Amino acid sequence: MTTHRTSSPVRALAAALALLLPLAACDQGATKAAGTPSTGSSSVGSTTEGGAGAKAAEDGAAKGEAATTDPASPGSSSPTSPKTLEGFDLSGLNPPGRAVREVPVPTTPTVTSKLVVVGEDTAKFGRVFEGDAGEHVFDVVVEGDEPVVVFDHQKTCGCTLGEFELVAKDGSSSEYKEGTPIEPGAILRVHGSLATEGKVGPQRHSITLRHNGANRTTAMNFECDVVPIFKIDPSPYLNFKEMFVNETRTASVTITSEVIDPFLLELDESFGLPDYLKVSVVPVDPDEDGRSLTWTVEGTIGPNAPEHLAGQQGMTVVLKTDVPLPAAAPLPDGTPRVRQINLHAIARVKPIVSAKPAFISFGAVRPGSSAERACAIEIGDDFVVDRSRLEQLEVVATDPKDQEFYDSIFTHSIQDGENGLIEVHLAFENWPQDHVGPFRGEIHIPIGHPLKSVLTVMFSGVANNTQPLPLPRKDG
Repeated sequence: MTTHRTSSPVRALAAALALLLPLAACDQGATKAAGTPSTGSSSVGSTTEGGAGAKAAEDGAAKGEAATTDPASPGSSSPTSPKTLEGFDLSGLNPPGRAVREVPVPTTPTVTSKLVVVGEDTAKFGRVFEGDAGEHVFDVVVEGDEPVVVFDHQKTCGCTLGEFELVAKDGSSSEYKEGTPIEPGAILRVHGSLATEGKVGPQRHSITLRHNGANRTTAMNFECDVVPIFKIDPSPYLNFKEMFVNETRTASVTITSEVIDPFLLELDESFGLPDYLKVSVVPVDPDEDGRSLTWTVEGTIGPNAPEHLAGQQGMTVVLKTDVPLPAAAPLPDGTPRVRQINLHAIARVKPIVSAKPAFISFGAVRPGSSAERACAIEIGDDFVVDRSRLEQLEVVATDPKDQEFYDSIFTHSIQDGENGLIEVHLAFENWPQDHVGPFRGEIHIPIGHPLKSVLTVMFSGVANNTQPLPLPRKDG
């Protein structure tokens, strides 16, 4: 008998990669063995220098060099912690259970000085209109005799960091770059702003500097109470609710303002709407220029909206006003930016023939148990279902090997449901002990509708022969 052995170093490397690359992908920041600088990538990549690593590995394999198998010795290998494989250095890969995520840590040692904000560390803007920006400059200084280095900063959503400005002792000013020491007597000026677009009510956001000072972090806060300019009643949603694919539905909202003068409002045509959605914008008691403090926005969806349409993806309605947005930079052509209002059109569009629920679940089934589930047939037009046709429905197993069992265990019936709907019932009795595991299939219901002849309803469950544990007996 001939024994085939894979001794090629290239094949050995491929085997090592197949075993260890998934681990390396989960631990891209893993550090190398002690004394070896981390590169943020796997050391198996030694073949990247023109194949020099592979050549060196072949040389090592040719000399018969083998990995040390003593787990206590340096560079030792084991099934879970290989360090070398036919001349390949795998020390840069951490074995399962020992993966270490590399977190950037400042190398600058901590000093006794602190970095503190001069005066109040919170800029309070009070009541502001939605879309306005509150700007503030914080002065931060070193409290102590040693310089402090800022190595990172973080900001919460709603804050915008303009620039870091360093004012030296002599009064000269320059841009501050993170990693540069801030000497005692110098001032770090942090230019920040609070964006309020899309926000309503009390707001609190912050910018936090991370540094090597004794207090490690320095936070600057922004507070305001955002007053909405526009009120949308009942909500910013054109909700068409549940409908059939052949239906047409309308929904409307009213937009008013109590804090500005009469304004213009129109649909922003640059944001395209799907063909099945139409939107009209109508002023209520407009002035001679067409401006009004109250507007009605009406949407019409259908017919032929996509089936199972849900959520608001691709159905955002953007309205444009003539109210300036003072905090925003002008458009590229120099035109001032104006406030806009976003509405969201939502609907759930059902097929012309559908089942409710669309999926039947029997859940967990125990031996000897019985169960019955039902779904109602919904039709979106005046088509009348022939009940005798429904009796010819089929219960089809997903796995053809289970079809004989399904034919013997499942029964069905056609019954009258609520609101004049017809219900299809699927049942079983005395589930057998020897049939365990998941089961799934489909009910093929012959509707006969010209647009949907057969309605398919899926069902599933899990048969489990595990019996409940007996309750512990009480002594005495």
